[in-house]
Amino acid sequence: MGFISFDEHIPSRCMLHPHERLPQLASEGHKRIQAASVLVIGAGGLAHAVLPYLAAAGINKLTIVEGDVVEESNLHRQILFTKNELGAAKAEATRRYLQTQFPETRVEVIPGFLGLTVQGLQIPPCNIIIDCSDNFRASLAAEEYAIRCNIPMVYGKASRWDGQVTIINGVRAMRCSSVFGGVNVDALETPCSLVGVMAPVVGAVGCVMATEALKLLGGMSSELDGKLWTFDFLSCRSMLVDISDAANHSQKENEQAQTLLNLQLEQTIFIDVREEFERKEEFADAIKIPFSEISENLHKLPPQRNLGFFCESGGRARQAMAIARFHGRMNVAAFNMREIAAWKMSQLAVDEKM
Repeated sequence: MGFISFDEHIPSRCMLHPHERLPQLASEGHKRIQAASVLVIGAGGLAHAVLPYLAAAGINKLTIVEGDVVEESNLHRQILFTKNELGAAKAEATRRYLQTQFPETRVEVIPGFLGLTVQGLQIPPCNIIIDCSDNFRASLAAEEYAIRCNIPMVYGKASRWDGQVTIINGVRAMRCSSVFGGVNVDALETPCSLVGVMAPVVGAVGCVMATEALKLLGGMSSELDGKLWTFDFLSCRSMLVDISDAANHSQKENEQAQTLLNLQLEQTIFIDVREEFERKEEFADAIKIPFSEISENLHKLPPQRNLGFFCESGGRARQAMAIARFHGRMNVAAFNMREIAAWKMSQLAVDEKM
């Protein structure tokens, strides 16, 4: 599925669009952007930062998939809505705004939730997917469509003071499992209204997502292909975590983890980074800090102790380990639940011998 013909692109909003002055894009890249069709999943806070910039860039067509309605708790971060639109369908309210401000861009809506009431066959052809949803089921459905159509997907998430952005199914073919390995699809739906979020964080993450999408549409490569860009706005820090080759990372980090445990087991604090609803199997000696709260709680852990993070598959544990290193904690390791269970059995055997 390729781009729409350059000859079919709509006229620029001005004689020479500022994007054409950028040597990395130039006229050809801008024409690619103008000819593009983009699918945006969700019409919430992230989408409200993404969509206006795409439309202002001259995107040919935007398709929005959203089944929710406007609530008062949305207004502080979903800034395209007004109080007069409370109770209205988010997708349609967003479409009206975009068509008023950017009449050159075609905007279509698909009412419903991707992966639940909307399936991939209902989605029209597009050049790229931007996942602005707040649940893992929609992300998986979007990824499935991206893989089937061989197109990239820009993924982003904002929660509390933190944000994440990455490219799914890009040149390095990274999958959602690299970011969310072992997550329960049915349970992982934590909207911002439940966990809280600083509104400008949502806008900042959305702007990064829009930038990455425009780079890809313009024929450029992305540094986020195979990497996760993590933002900690509370401490004004950001970092890139390479997660493109999870298997090699897992083997390397597990070797480091085993060395750490063998040498100084009594000096290691275990941190369970799973969400509360995932903890069917408890580890009594572990401190429970969900991955989304790692950055803001690291300072509470004794600086002289080693840290062993773990989750179901080890994916989020590796990310937590990278974040800890970014904050200056070097004696850290990552595990999955299988490794933790094996360690517990070995300790029971040691205790019985004693």
